[in-house]
This record gives sequence, structure tokens and C-alpha cells, in this order.
Amino acid sequence: MVISSILALVLAQATAASATPSFSAYKTACLDTQADPAAIRAAASAAKWQALTQEEKEAIAPGNPDGVEGWAIAQGAGRLQVSIVSGALKGGLASGAQSTCTLTAPQGDDEALIKAYSTHLKRNPSENANDAGLRTAVWSVSAQNARAMHYYFGGAGAAANSSTFSITIIRQQN
Repeated sequence: MVISSILALVLAQATAASATPSFSAYKTACLDTQADPAAIRAAASAAKWQALTQEEKEAIAPGNPDGVEGWAIAQGAGRLQVSIVSGALKGGLASGAQSTCTLTAPQGDDEALIKAYSTHLKRNPSENANDAGLRTAVWSVSAQNARAMHYYFGGAGAAANSSTFSITIIRQQN
């Protein structure tokens, strides 16, 4: 009985660890850089990521492929895509800058990936839904003069059966 419990725990940990290489790549590309376009470009250059093709950028931003920058990361037999979009915010109650960093990977274990994201953020998602096989999890983190919205999209209903992580940071200027 004890051995089967230990074996189940070890298998669960191994499954979670094997399901999170895409999260580790996302952490390096987007979270560790705070979704800062200059920092992401530097990480891409240092790691020698390949620039996305025009067709790949068109798939990310239909009709506006020049509005997105992106790179491909080879990972095992798979290919991860990192993309960034940034711009200025003007008007309304705030002015400042917004940047979004997204990583799209082959479909992974949604539960393990959401758990890895939650562990990194040290909080559970404020929204965690499974609607017709499409998994969505959302976290919101506020800090002085900035707000970060974190997203995970996955499941069998996801585009091209993928796991997608995204962070949007809005930095307000005083």
C-alpha cells in the first residue's frame, strides 16, 4: 500500500515535470524578461532563436504580420513560437506602454501547465474554465504603476491543438 502510494506520487511528479518544458521556455522568453521587447530580442539573439517566417507572422497576426516580431525555439521534436507585440497607450485615464509576449507550443497536459504557471506566480488563477474542451486560465497581478495579465489557453478545442501562454504588461506613466 505504501509502495503503491509512493509510486503514484513519483509518477505524478514525473508527468508534471515532463509536461512543463514548454512552460520553462515561456518563463525564459516572456516572464524572466517581464515581456520587455528589448530584453526578449536580447534573449532571442543570445539563444540563437530563428526568426519566424512572414507566413508564421501572418498566422499570428492576420492582415498585420509586420505588427508582430517572433522567433522559433527548437525543443525536442517540437517547435515553439515566441511572439511580441508592443505599443503606446494614450488617452482615457492612463498613458504608458503595453507589451505582450506569447509562446505557443504543441499541446501539453493542461493541468500540469496550469499548475506550473500557478506555482510560478504563487497564486491560483482567478479564472479556470474548461468549455467544450477548451481550457482557459487567467491570473492578474498588479504592482506599482504596472499590471500584468497572464493567460493560458489549451485543450483539444484550442487552435491547432496547442498550448498557449501569454502575458500582457501595461506600464502606466505618471
